[in-house]
Amino acid sequence: IAMKTLLPFACLYILLVSFSGFLFGQTFFGQFSISASLAGIAGFICAFAGFGVTGGAIKARPIAFWSSLLALIGVAFDAADYYLNYAIPGNYYAWGLIGPYCGAALFVAYVSRSLMRTT
Repeated sequence: IAMKTLLPFACLYILLVSFSGFLFGQTFFGQFSISASLAGIAGFICAFAGFGVTGGAIKARPIAFWSSLLALIGVAFDAADYYLNYAIPGNYYAWGLIGPYCGAALFVAYVSRSLMRTT
């Protein structure tokens, strides 16, 4: 039950980074990236499904689980693309923002998966 109280905060952070980091960042810099789009859109789905899990929606649990994994796959591909194509000394791919994003997505996946086992 304590995990379900922390879930909305993780979902809010995922929503913030999905919009401002992955989706708006593409518009702002004028570059389209499939992997960043995957991370952003799957993050949006993960966040809203996570809010549904918090509210007790049973059908939102697998959606939250799989979309969080898709968001993590998108981050992995985006980081690989970043380090392969923009290998400039000092670049660190903004892990200060994206690291907690990955942690929050893992938390949503863990909570939704553990709730899928109970019912």
